[in-house]
Amino acid sequence: MSATRDELHHLVDELAETEVAPVLEIVRDRLAHQPERRRRLSFSGLLRAEPDLAARSEEILRDKFADGSE
Repeated sequence: MSATRDELHHLVDELAETEVAPVLEIVRDRLAHQPERRRRLSFSGLLRAEPDLAARSEEILRDKFADGSE
């Protein structure tokens, strides 16, 4: 966590309970107006595998390691 984010957490913790709701509204409003961030998933290519890949995974690995290929 960055020092700035850590400081923000600390300052929020110091707010009086009556101040939490207004600050929360500001943060929610700010986030609602930001463009959507898309996560890049490193395993997304696995989602396009043949249907029986999970069932055959042990067989595939055994064959791969048995013949020494990478």
